[in-house]
Amino acid sequence: MSDNHRDRSSKLSGLKLPVGRSKDDDKIGKRDVANGLIAALKITKEAAAAFPPLQSAAGGLLAIVEHCQKLSSNQEGLNRLEEYINKLNKLLPEWSQSSSDHGSCHTAFKGSLIEFDSQVKEVAKDVKRLRSHRWFKQAFNAAETADQIDACLKSLSWLVQCLNVRGVIAIELTIQDLNEGMRNGLQHIEKKIDGVSEEVHGLSNKLHQLGTNTVPGLRYSLEARFDYHQGGRSECEPGTRSEILATIYAWLRPDDPRLSNLPPPLVALHPEKTVLWIKGLAGTGKSTLAQTVATWCDKDGLLGASFFCARSGDRSNIQLIIPTIAHQLAARSPTFHDVLSESVKADPYINVSLLPRQLEKLIVEPLRASKAGGFLAPCVVILDALDECEDDEVVSVVLKALSSYVSDLAPLKFIVTSRPVENILSGFRLQ
Repeated sequence: MSDNHRDRSSKLSGLKLPVGRSKDDDKIGKRDVANGLIAALKITKEAAAAFPPLQSAAGGLLAIVEHCQKLSSNQEGLNRLEEYINKLNKLLPEWSQSSSDHGSCHTAFKGSLIEFDSQVKEVAKDVKRLRSHRWFKQAFNAAETADQIDACLKSLSWLVQCLNVRGVIAIELTIQDLNEGMRNGLQHIEKKIDGVSEEVHGLSNKLHQLGTNTVPGLRYSLEARFDYHQGGRSECEPGTRSEILATIYAWLRPDDPRLSNLPPPLVALHPEKTVLWIKGLAGTGKSTLAQTVATWCDKDGLLGASFFCARSGDRSNIQLIIPTIAHQLAARSPTFHDVLSESVKADPYINVSLLPRQLEKLIVEPLRASKAGGFLAPCVVILDALDECEDDEVVSVVLKALSSYVSDLAPLKFIVTSRPVENILSGFRLQ
């Protein structure tokens, strides 16, 4: 070989030409991808112990990939499937944590796991069927078989991706449920604290009663008074509801000079009637009207007693209405006070007696003695929001008691406000 030829050969041997992958390299690459996917699936199967349907599905996926490893050249499909499986493995600890914190995994997600297991088993059947074909059928239909295997891989990728999305949603829903449970728990604690606060406040009132009660043994409610400092009630704005107020005032005291500043009454109420009922739906201002009338009567010494009911605390206790009214009336008449004190002393269980007996012993009998001695002037008793007291009877027990002694209640007049509920309607039919 000439020197020139050797020189050209040495120059050619120094060139860097692009080199393609060999068939052996492709086989190694596909085998590495499949092995990586199989390893990921084994992790999934072990980590999914808390989710039996998912563990079953992972086992099915593992079997499918082992079949596909031998029949498919779809390296991209295997890569995508491994990517989704790795995402699934990252979510599994969060699912397990959510399950242990919340008792069990979210109900909707539990159904998703069962559905996923079923779908994987269907794909596994298709792969097993392809795997069972005789070698000569695989040889003659190699392209078709590869396409079918690739379709199975795509199906699996889609199923795992859907499961990942549902899993993320399930975690969010579980966190939301936990937050809602915490909010409900805090609200429950707040209610308990409020209840304790009310009990402490009630105990404070009872201690106050022990030190200042002019009728020993009589239990009453300070909070129910119209002028209680924490009542939070307002009066009618000046110039509003003038006709209604004029109607009430004219019934209570027809010759009151303050009536000249008001318009004529809407209707003429019979002065001899003992009970006036002001009814209306919730939010129509009945308590505001009652507060205004109580203040008007108190300024002129016409207010005998008041009990403003509520849905909680002592103001909801129907057993306290008669004793509270009696306690306030006792401050107006020494005779009433003395007879009341004797009644309570003679019957230490009067606070828990039936309301008709309470009315008789605590109001009617002291009234008779006071009228005989002329020591009690006409006055009004205001009973607001009667429907808010605890009374499940078919007929209001307060109104039933009043109806039994209505002729013995003079010189008292009663103003009752409430919603037009059935048991109160029935009570006024007794009048």
